[in-house]
Amino acid sequence: MGRGHVWAVGCAMNGASALAAAGDPRAAVEPGRDALERAVAAVGAGHVLAVNLEAGLAQDLRLLGETEEADARERAALAALAVTHGADHSQTRYMRSGARPYWDFEGQPI
Repeated sequence: MGRGHVWAVGCAMNGASALAAAGDPRAAVEPGRDALERAVAAVGAGHVLAVNLEAGLAQDLRLLGETEEADARERAALAALAVTHGADHSQTRYMRSGARPYWDFEGQPI
């Protein structure tokens, strides 16, 4: 599979989220940026996985006081979701609420 596989990227998103939930958004930023880059390479910037990573990174940056970058990333994520899913889709509303994105992953037996 490798680091670029969507399963690995999704797990990396959950890892960054766990760091933020543990009260260490500074530690979450680099894995979040890395996972976002891998998601964009794997599935494109408009895919919900990449958009969720963008929104999570925005939350971490905001907690660190980097509001300009955080606001830009949040706007980009919400705009992408509105285009791909619609402004009233449950995923778009979830992200607009400020809730932390996560990837619900259950690896399948081979």
